[in-house]
Amino acid sequence: MNSSGHRESAESQVPAEWNVGDVILGLYEVKGIHEGGGMGLVYRVFHRGWNMDLAVKSPRPEFFHTERQKENFVRECETWINLGLHPHIVSCHYVRTLGGIPRVFAEYVEGGSLKDWIDSRKLYEGGPQEALKRVLDIAIQLARGLHYAHEKGVIHQDVKPANVLMLPDGTAKITDFGLAKARVATGQTPSTDRQRSILVSTGGMTPAYCSPEQANKQPLSRKTDIWSWAVSVMEVFAGEVSWQSGVAAPELLKHLAEVRTEGVALPEMPESLRELLQACFQSDPARRPKDASEISQRLAEVYHTQLTQAYARPEPAAAELRAGALNNRALSLLDLEKPEEALGVFEQALAVEPGHPECIYNRGLLLWRRCCLTDQALLAALRGATAQTGESMRGSYLAALIHLERGDSREAVKMLEAACTEGEQSTEARAALERARRLVRTSHAVRTLEGHADGVSSVALSSDGCWAVSGSYDKTVRLWEVPGGRCVRTFEGHTSFITSVAISTDGRCGPLTLPRGLWVR
Repeated sequence: MNSSGHRESAESQVPAEWNVGDVILGLYEVKGIHEGGGMGLVYRVFHRGWNMDLAVKSPRPEFFHTERQKENFVRECETWINLGLHPHIVSCHYVRTLGGIPRVFAEYVEGGSLKDWIDSRKLYEGGPQEALKRVLDIAIQLARGLHYAHEKGVIHQDVKPANVLMLPDGTAKITDFGLAKARVATGQTPSTDRQRSILVSTGGMTPAYCSPEQANKQPLSRKTDIWSWAVSVMEVFAGEVSWQSGVAAPELLKHLAEVRTEGVALPEMPESLRELLQACFQSDPARRPKDASEISQRLAEVYHTQLTQAYARPEPAAAELRAGALNNRALSLLDLEKPEEALGVFEQALAVEPGHPECIYNRGLLLWRRCCLTDQALLAALRGATAQTGESMRGSYLAALIHLERGDSREAVKMLEAACTEGEQSTEARAALERARRLVRTSHAVRTLEGHADGVSSVALSSDGCWAVSGSYDKTVRLWEVPGGRCVRTFEGHTSFITSVAISTDGRCGPLTLPRGLWVR
């Protein structure tokens, strides 16, 4: 069986449901399980190769009675994947069919949803004025994220607080682009549970946030998302959902004081914001604001007027977004074992932004492992890129990862300590520093493998650390079982010294595979 066949066989044998502590395909370590609303389950997994947590959205198996339904689901999910990178959109990396179920691998956002923040009252901490500042900030972020998606030709169709994920610092990210339509593509039927259905996506929309055109099954446009965005903002000022349908939003806005939750220090809605929401609630889509960019600009004016300070959150540069998105796409292709395609995408990213540090590092790592680039050349390229961009701290972090890869953990510790001291305080940098320190502490001989009659010139280790292959000047190659220190086979026949050994990546050596390294997003 070739490598593709081995991979497909392993993927098909993955269980339908996962448990905390499971390690899927030796790569995804399950750390948590969450209910996914109308979709199924959402798993929090640690990706061992990327050194980061991911959210894996796993639809219910009953959604898929035919292969066509799976294909339709994957096709609709591609709209989310192709959105790429934006600070106010949750990144979707790929869809991978495991255990017969197409699973959506997306960015994991720590902090809960905006719906959680409303229900727990975290959104309103600090008093009404501080809450107003927080609410306007989130509303602007969501408008920016929607505008980016709309300009890419994607309509969300299910904008609501439950589909907005929050970072602890207040950064808001819209999630689940295309999934409302993807559920319809599987043939999912609307829920018959009335209490459940008004707040859960069913039949391609969530009733409590739907626009008139959605309710009437008319053609949809970006104006649909604008309506649902406005309903979500109205909910923030009401403190809860007390209506059955988003179509009632215009009347509810007129009588907002009557539906506001009591006993909570809710901020008052500024009149200028009320006027903006009224414009978003026009029954004729053509009379609503022309796009979400106009909304974010008007909101920035509201922010300035109400808080007597300019809105300071910057918008990212287009080139930076494009290169970052391509870098992420290339890593996803590597994860799906498509290295040639990944290399091509890395080249596209560097054509857009030649000095993109993460892309230089990842592309170089791939070429280094193919023996097409030396470690010194990779370090030099990284130094040149970070000198041009002025990202010295980020460059030190990436260079330290190279030193970890080449086995120089002491140099990695030195660089990581300097980077963290200077301000590189990311979770990844701190984790890398701890890993490097641990390697330094344990860098002593724990076992001696004896058997070669002359010096050893090269050693290769399997990804699970259980097997090693060594080549020697005695003209033999030996296969070792590492835990027991036992030589299980000696390969003889070479007429000269063995200068290099490697473990193939095509799966033809049974359990022997190249180790997975640390890729950077």
